[in-house]
Amino acid sequence: MWTTSYILSQVFSACAYIIFPLTFLTRNKKNILLLNILNSVFYLLSYLFLAGYSGVIVNAISIVRGITFFIVGELYQKKEYYSLTFFVVATIALSIVFYRSWVDILPMIAGVSFTYAIWQKNVEVYRWIVVIGSVLWITYNVLIFSIVGMIGEVACLVVETIILIVYYVKQDTNKEENGDVSIEVQPSPQENIESNDNENF
Repeated sequence: MWTTSYILSQVFSACAYIIFPLTFLTRNKKNILLLNILNSVFYLLSYLFLAGYSGVIVNAISIVRGITFFIVGELYQKKEYYSLTFFVVATIALSIVFYRSWVDILPMIAGVSFTYAIWQKNVEVYRWIVVIGSVLWITYNVLIFSIVGMIGEVACLVVETIILIVYYVKQDTNKEENGDVSIEVQPSPQENIESNDNENF
């Protein structure tokens, strides 16, 4: 079990989970994208050494997607559909090409759903998709026996759940302060950045 490849996979996985929290500590959109690209590189290397090729595919696409968003980020402000369609189709197509077992379906679903999550603008939708994605990655890491991946994803799921709870608490507080009148709660600038740019991968 504790082969050189396995140890390297866990080291790269640990690096990815060290970088991930940094995306919450910056307000700069491009910095968040750069951190997510670096994060995906470490995930890719981790899954490569574990022979988890569906995880490699999803993170390779994430790297290309992150670079694309970094260069032509304004396209997302206009809510165009071309890049969304391209990355969704690419994720599904490559996952099918490299399909080996039903386990490979998990990262494919996580990759497709996260692509949509960072493309759309609704903070609540983004939060739920990220939580669901973490559950999928936890399951995948358990099945390919990535110890650091399991621990890291569980930690991320806890943080994401707390953020989701805080989001709903703020909504309820705003409703109470406005006489319980139904209003549309606008996300803060930080939430907008996270909803468009942040990735677990």
